[in-house]
Amino acid sequence: MTVRGDFNQIIHTVDRRYREFENLHQRLSSVLSLPHLPGKVLLHRRSSKIIEQRRQLLEIYLNELLR
Repeated sequence: MTVRGDFNQIIHTVDRRYREFENLHQRLSSVLSLPHLPGKVLLHRRSSKIIEQRRQLLEIYLNELLR
């Protein structure tokens, strides 16, 4: 996951499990209006292309949260 800040363009890369994003989304949604959280990928569909697509969607999700 890569998150870029607008102020100083620092790039952070962090490894997280999908359930951590679900937990974050659930906790924040009780007090904020949030963008849609991308869905979870089924275990039998773990091709590198699918994983990269989900990574990109989660990156977009996090960047929208930071706006």
